[in-house]
Amino acid sequence: MTTTDFAPIAAEAVWRAVMQAAGFQCQCIGGCKPEGAHKTNPGGRCKREHKPYQHLIAAAVAPTGDPHKDMAAEQVAYCEPCYDGQLAATRRTARAAAAKHENDVPLFDLGGEA
Repeated sequence: MTTTDFAPIAAEAVWRAVMQAAGFQCQCIGGCKPEGAHKTNPGGRCKREHKPYQHLIAAAVAPTGDPHKDMAAEQVAYCEPCYDGQLAATRRTARAAAAKHENDVPLFDLGGEA
């Protein structure tokens, strides 16, 4: 039995291509956690590999949680903890960007006072 025996049912061709390019190892380089999370690992990369008890997923480099956007983006291999951490980091960045512009004055006031 090889690591390729545990491919997902949906989008198997995409998953297989991503895993082969990744060498069946998580491609996270620390975006999932505070700076330097995988720093002590060789190449600064997560050391988790695809195994029968630990499956990797093909996901967007910066996942948004929106399957339509994520499938159109560049795909990489993630283990579950790194994917969850990267998704949380992407969402934090989006919330911070939205909060920064929360009190901006609109270009046109369409409130309707004439």
